Amino acid sequence: VTGSHRYGSGAAKITSVQLMTATGEPVRAWVPNLSVVVRITFRVCTDLPVPIVGFLIRNARGETIFGSNTMRENYPMPGFAPGAVDVVDFHWVMPEIAAGRYFVSAAISEGTLDEFGVCDYVEDAMAIDVAGEITGYMKLRCSAAAVSHDGR
Repeated sequence: VTGSHRYGSGAAKITSVQLMTATGEPVRAWVPNLSVVVRITFRVCTDLPVPIVGFLIRNARGETIFGSNTMRENYPMPGFAPGAVDVVDFHWVMPEIAAGRYFVSAAISEGTLDEFGVCDYVEDAMAIDVAGEITGYMKLRCSAAAVSHDGR
């Protein structure tokens, strides 16, 4: 996997970043409300007692729109020995976001959310275009709207 920028200690290496449907079909266009998976495959090069795998969705300006990681999702991963190859799937639903080009970045780190070392970070591992007419960054769907009259 390549990207616009890559860095890290080399303790692990991301070998693949894929965006697919829940049934495993590649996603080539942003489809609001589609259930998707970001699949990150990595190879471990040195002992990783407390690995964290994550992804970001960023816009063309480099602003993070959203993302997550295994620690934030309360999915602690087991430690890995050198030579291990593993896959992490993040399941989510594509929100309605503003038109433009977006990028998926992926990382594997070692440590905690507060103190960690980056093993491998692939910025802009893949791009996806979004069409639409959203005002702002994303469309908000309210579950209700209510008007209260207080007698004035």
